[in-house]
Amino acid sequence: MYGLVLAVRARSFTYFTNVNPCMKLSGAIESSKYSYLQYVPDQYLPKKILITKDTPIKKIEQLLKTHLLEYPLIAKPDTGLRGLEIEVITQTNELLNYLKRVSRTDILIQEFIEHPIELGILYSKTPLNNHKKISSVTLKEFLSIKGDGVSTFRALLSKNIRAEKQFDFFKIKYQSLWDTVIDEGKTIRVEPIGNHNRGTKFVNANLLITPKLVAVVDEIVKHIPGFYYGRIDLKAQSIRKLMNGEEIRVLEINGVNSEPTHIYDSNTTLVSAYNDIFSHMNTIYEISKQNKTQGEKRDSLKTLLKETHKHFSY
Repeated sequence: MYGLVLAVRARSFTYFTNVNPCMKLSGAIESSKYSYLQYVPDQYLPKKILITKDTPIKKIEQLLKTHLLEYPLIAKPDTGLRGLEIEVITQTNELLNYLKRVSRTDILIQEFIEHPIELGILYSKTPLNNHKKISSVTLKEFLSIKGDGVSTFRALLSKNIRAEKQFDFFKIKYQSLWDTVIDEGKTIRVEPIGNHNRGTKFVNANLLITPKLVAVVDEIVKHIPGFYYGRIDLKAQSIRKLMNGEEIRVLEINGVNSEPTHIYDSNTTLVSAYNDIFSHMNTIYEISKQNKTQGEKRDSLKTLLKETHKHFSY
C-alpha cells in the first residue's frame, strides 16, 4: 500500500508533462523545436533546415541552396534553452567553427529575420471548452548603443549595465570597432539575439492583448495537434501588420516551461510578478487535469529525472 501511495505521489509531481502532448515532457526540457514547428503554416515561418553537427559542409551548402537560405543565418541547438549557443552566422567559415564547438548534436538553421519588432506572446487554451487567451505579451528591446560623436564603442558599451556580464565576449566580437568613436546619432545593435540572458530588455506590452491578437496567434498555433500552453516568440514588421496577421515570422514556440516574461519589466513589483507566476502555474494545472480526463497520460518521475539529468549535463 505504501508503495502505491508513493507511486501516486510521484506521478503528481509530473502533472505538467501532459499539458502539451505534442511536445516531449510538454516542452519542459529536451523538446525538439523543429518537430512542432513543422505543423505551423509556412507563411508564418522563417526558412529552415535541421542538420547535425557532423553533417558534411558540402551537404549543408546543398541544403541551404535547396531551401533558398542565404547568409546571415541563425544557428541554434534544436533542444536548446535560455539562449544557449544561439548565434548569427554570416559566412561558411563561421558555420564550420560553430559546428565544431556547439555541444548539441541536432542544429536548427533558420534565415535571419530583419523585422524590427520582436515579441514573446504567452498563449493558452483549455482542452474541454477550447477557451483561448493571451496572458502575457513582452516587447524585446535589443542590447544597443547610440553614438554621441565623442565616445568610443567601448566607452558607450561600458555604460550599459546589460552588457556587463558579456563585456569580454563583446571585446572579441567587436575588436575592429572597440576603440572607434561612434558617430553622433548612430545606433548599433550589439546583440541581435532577443534573450534576457543576452542583454535584451523585456518590456511589458500587455496593452496589446485584444481579441484580435488572440485570433491571430490562434491561427498560427491551431495547426499544432495537442498544443495548449506556451510562448510564441515572433517578429513582425509593425504592430498594425501583426494585428492583421501579416508579415509575421515565428522564431520559436516554447512549451510548459514558458514564463510570462512581462514580469521582467523593471516597473513590475515583486508581489505582482509572483502573482502572475502562480496564476500561470494554476493555468498549467487546470489544463493538465482536463487533459487527464481526455486520456492524456503524464510521464513518470523516472523519465522526468532522466531528462533533467541530461539537460543539466548539457
